[in-house]
This record gives sequence, C-alpha cells and structure tokens, in this order.
Amino acid sequence: MPRKVLQFVSLWPNLKFLVQIQQVVLIGSGNVATHLAHALVAYGITVAQVYSRRLSNAEELAHSVHSTATNNLATIVPNADLYVISVADDALQTVTSLLPQVAGIVVHTSGSRPLEVLDRFANYGVLYPLQTFSKAKKTAFEQIPICLESSQKQVLEALYTLASCLSNDVRYLNSQQRRMAHLAAVFTNNFTNYMQVIAQELLEKQGLEPSLLQPLLHETFDKLLYMSPWAAQTGPAKRADVNLIKNHLELLNDYPAYKAIYQQISESIVTKTLLSDNLTS
Repeated sequence: MPRKVLQFVSLWPNLKFLVQIQQVVLIGSGNVATHLAHALVAYGITVAQVYSRRLSNAEELAHSVHSTATNNLATIVPNADLYVISVADDALQTVTSLLPQVAGIVVHTSGSRPLEVLDRFANYGVLYPLQTFSKAKKTAFEQIPICLESSQKQVLEALYTLASCLSNDVRYLNSQQRRMAHLAAVFTNNFTNYMQVIAQELLEKQGLEPSLLQPLLHETFDKLLYMSPWAAQTGPAKRADVNLIKNHLELLNDYPAYKAIYQQISESIVTKTLLSDNLTS
C-alpha cells in the first residue's frame, strides 16, 4: 500500500499551522499498542520505535512492524511526529515523568486517566480506542470508536486527522466523559465476560459443554443491536419470580462468591422493574 501522508492545515488569525504525522513512537507493547501499531502500518504510517520495559516484548512488536526496539526511555527517538503512551494505568505517571521532552505530540490511550497527566509536554492529548483487545485476535480497527481530547486546538485537529484514517468513528470526549465511558465499558465487556466465566464453571461442574450456551449468547447480543438493554431484559428477576430466585440461590450454596453476585444483580433488576412499573402505572 502506498504511503498515506496525514496532513491538516488549520488557519488561525495570522497563523498557519501545518501538521504531518508520518512517524510514530509507541511506548508500550501490550494489547492496545499491538493493534494500534498494525493499524498505523496498514495506513502507511511508520512506527519509528517501540519501547517496553522488557526488551523482548518491544522486539517482538517492533519486528512485526519493521521497527526498532528499546527498553530505555532515555534512548527514545526525539523527533517523531507522535508519541503514543500505551501502558497500564498504574505505570502511566511513572513513564510520563521519565519520558524526555520530545518534538512531537504526546498522547496516552487510557480510558481512566485525565488529560493533565501529560501537561509537562508542549503538545499533548488523548487517543483512546474504546475496545477490548487481545493479541491473539484481529480486530476491525475501522469500526472502533476513537475518543480524542486535547486543550490545544491544533493538536486536536492533528489527532482527528490521524484517527479518521484509522476509524470511521471518531469522537471528542473530555476527561470526565471518557472516565464514565470507560466505566460503562467495564460493565459491557469485562463484567459480561466474567459472567461467562461463571457460567462455564457451573456447566463444567455438571459435565456440560460451554457450547450449550452459544446460541443464547448470539441471541442476547443480537437483540442488543436493535433493542434497548432494558427492553431486552428477561429472566426470573425481571418477572420477580421469588421462588425461582430462591431455588437458584440454593444451587449456588457451594459457590458463595457467585451466590452473592446472583443475589445482588437479581435485587437490582427487581428494584428497577418495580420503579419502571410505578413510572408507567
């Protein structure tokens, strides 16, 4: 694929600002960094360098995108156009403080950390792809919502130009909106996935295959594509079927942690059902 030069010209009073994002340094080599690296390269953008605390991790990702690797922040290429910090939230502050001053825009990909964590740099922002990533599974990056933030208009414009080449869904979210979106994403993905962990364990305890639930999973998520989640809600708690809920809780006596989850979620559904009925009565 021929190189695609990303260019945005913004006209301010008495000022012409030109941004070309052609070289990107990735600081991190995990799931997000890996998928972002391949998306960038697919659009003709050069990954100039990959950093990771473990050199072997940096080398693995760098090799896959024809780049160079380092595990020393002091050796980061200083003149790239964009620096993407994609590390665990707990490590973001430390990595940010150790990263030398660079010529390009510095962004992080965290859903929960504020924009201001990068304010020691001249040009900074947030580029948060709202998706679950696993290295072992390819993702259609063009369908992923990319959430942007910057207090600098020219940086935001440059990030929008880049993000628009990677995805068909680019949005502006401030730090509070992004934090809440990340929280909502935890419910949507992480907690939903953990429910399947519980379900699989319960099935396997009885010698049943997890594939038993696959049609149900497909129907559950298919309905959510055209119905609101509450309209799609079914089950004993939605019906306030107290006897069935009691029976289920007894089946979970050997799983006290799962029993507590079942009871709390059921109580929440029953409460919401009663409130909804009162509002419509």
